[in-house]
Amino acid sequence: MMWYDDGTEGQTMRELLDRFEKENPGITVVMDTVAYKDIHNILQGQVETGTGPDMARVTDVRRFAGKYLDMRPTMADAAAWEANWPEQVLDSMRSDANPTGLHGFPTQFTVTGPFINRTLFEQAGVPVPSDTSDKVTWDEWVTAAKKVAEATETPTPLPSTAPAIASGAPPLHGRHLRQSRRLLHRRFARLPRRG
Repeated sequence: MMWYDDGTEGQTMRELLDRFEKENPGITVVMDTVAYKDIHNILQGQVETGTGPDMARVTDVRRFAGKYLDMRPTMADAAAWEANWPEQVLDSMRSDANPTGLHGFPTQFTVTGPFINRTLFEQAGVPVPSDTSDKVTWDEWVTAAKKVAEATETPTPLPSTAPAIASGAPPLHGRHLRQSRRLLHRRFARLPRRG
């Protein structure tokens, strides 16, 4: 198993694997821990040459879609497995060639959301969308942020390290991920920039 560590979760995984090995004599799982910054490039080379590991911890799951083993035929209750994960998570690992495969599972989730500068909203006279409604869409946030940016001459309406989030990304669903990324990056490129 190729693995990267963010903290101590590698130790926890090793403990789980030790338990698994004890319950399944004759099976040994080697954890090959590599730096996060290197894991996807190392895996890419291994996958392309047919020498990839049986398991890997990855964050760029779409990159390897079509290369994952479909675990469905080996599962006693594939429906129960599928019911435990959001469709978007499962779709992120699927390919057009196998749109129903069960290829893996998340070990953790990262939640990304914007931070706002309330002072700029006040200066612009624009209501903070979440102050007026419990259900606010990304489009509503983007519209409000653009109004604030224009009124306050702020160069970036909704800053983020991810262009998709900065443009108000909707949830991305598996097979449409590549198309959605292209659309969102084009949308991001059209946001007004000053300075």
